[in-house]
Amino acid sequence: MLVGLMVYVFGQKYLAKDCFSRNSDEPVAAEPLTLSEWKTIGGLITLAVINILFWAVYEQQGNTLQLFADQNTDWHVFGWEMPSTWFQSLNPAFIILLAPILDSLTSRRANKGKQYSSIGKMAFGAGLLGISF
Repeated sequence: MLVGLMVYVFGQKYLAKDCFSRNSDEPVAAEPLTLSEWKTIGGLITLAVINILFWAVYEQQGNTLQLFADQNTDWHVFGWEMPSTWFQSLNPAFIILLAPILDSLTSRRANKGKQYSSIGKMAFGAGLLGISF
């Protein structure tokens, strides 16, 4: 990050002029945000929190869930003991198996003109995440 910052600082002379920068001679008159802008900011904060929660849960797969599965699961299948590390393959397997089903559902909705909004898709995905865990 330090190298990237140095490239940015020392390479600014090669960048296009920022049309939003103000001269130091101009008075700064900041207009207050409108209600619509505040709602947009609130929506972005909500989406950021949902995203943070998703990745916090998702990243548990490689450590916490593996330890739980290793200690609390009977790994014997038809007399054969499956390695507990194979538990890590369940998530990709379910993605591969269930992606065509979810794709057909969303395609059918899109063909009917009832496609989910981006936020609706995120909410649906968050719901599926909750069900999966």
